[in-house]
Amino acid sequence: MEAFEELLLDELVPAMGCTEPIAIALAGAAAGQLAEEEPQKILIYASGSMIKNANSVFVPASGGRKGMLIATALGVLTKSPDKKLEVLTAVTEDILSKAVKLIDEGKVVLHHEQNSNGVYVKVRVETQNHFAEATVEKEHDNISRLVLDGKVIKEPAQEENTETQTLIDSLNFETIKDFADNIDFAKHQELYLRLKKMAEYNLALAHEGLNNPWGQQVGRTILKSAGEDIFLQAVAHAAAGSDARMAGCELPAMICCGSGNQGITSSVPVVYLADKLGMDEEKMLRAMVFSTLTTLYQKQFIGKLSAFCGAISAATGAACAIAYMLGESLETIEGVLTNSLAASGGIVCDGAKPSCAMKIATGLNTGLLSIKMAKDGNVFKPLDGLVGKTTDTTVRNIGEMAREGMTPTDKVILNIITRQANN
Repeated sequence: MEAFEELLLDELVPAMGCTEPIAIALAGAAAGQLAEEEPQKILIYASGSMIKNANSVFVPASGGRKGMLIATALGVLTKSPDKKLEVLTAVTEDILSKAVKLIDEGKVVLHHEQNSNGVYVKVRVETQNHFAEATVEKEHDNISRLVLDGKVIKEPAQEENTETQTLIDSLNFETIKDFADNIDFAKHQELYLRLKKMAEYNLALAHEGLNNPWGQQVGRTILKSAGEDIFLQAVAHAAAGSDARMAGCELPAMICCGSGNQGITSSVPVVYLADKLGMDEEKMLRAMVFSTLTTLYQKQFIGKLSAFCGAISAATGAACAIAYMLGESLETIEGVLTNSLAASGGIVCDGAKPSCAMKIATGLNTGLLSIKMAKDGNVFKPLDGLVGKTTDTTVRNIGEMAREGMTPTDKVILNIITRQANN
């Protein structure tokens, strides 16, 4: 119980804004704090995955601006790495004005770090008397390395976190269901409060997206035709949360797998339907646990960032959790996962941006159809594409396809995005 609780507490943390530009802002904040003096030049060295995911998304507290340059400059000037993924809450009008000036004067420069993958960014701040560097890697809030004037202040831990990896490797539907069934929230108050906050934060983003015209208004559009269908209403709420977040809304989200969109997708439909179906709080929280762990179960074979749309993993997790909340058997829940991944397991991630809301809706609609099919015993069979003989094999097959097969796809997507940005 304690080990799985720790895993969830590590994953479910608040972030204001899309996590890639915010991770970049965090690196900037750490370098800015170390340098102390006003920056004369800011250099960004980022992996292709970070560039792709931060390129087209609006940055909170930026005055409606997009991308890595403004995120980094704001972070550097806040000098507030202690705020972690909510670092941009420290932005003032004066900081915004200075950040825009630095960019307009060409003093913020981005470099593609060709030999790095996944979550990786190094920010170098040069001042009149000093230079400082901060690196964020592997996890969006992990400041792994600090350097001041060539002297290493902090280095990455040499040993692998084998205990965490062993725990993640033990995830499967049996262990997930056992934990969700048996966790005693009265004895695990920190997890109880974190899940409550996840429901509160992410539903608040959903309401913001429905009440105001953020992005392309995917959630509002779906809600217009949802009528009395509470399941379609749940899809609308999740999409609306992404509408708001991708358009730069400053409300925080509780993330999952390093992503606010995945946090919203894995939680909002569960929370909304629990309310509409008259489920008590405990049943809702157990379903949230099931959803989060099922999302993690899939993502362990894919990685934090790839060309595979993470919203699909989260939507599949949410669909499985809804079936769990409805009292379906483990066999039926396995069928939900199989059907969902068989149908939507190839949607690409072309960066964080407003259209993520529509991908969330696509994944959730597929998941809800998968529940209906699985309840009737209609589940795709082994060797039907990537469907394996067991659920675990299916998840691993999808992971292999995403991790190895879609690596060239990721590079092509980045090349297209970069070419269009420069034209």
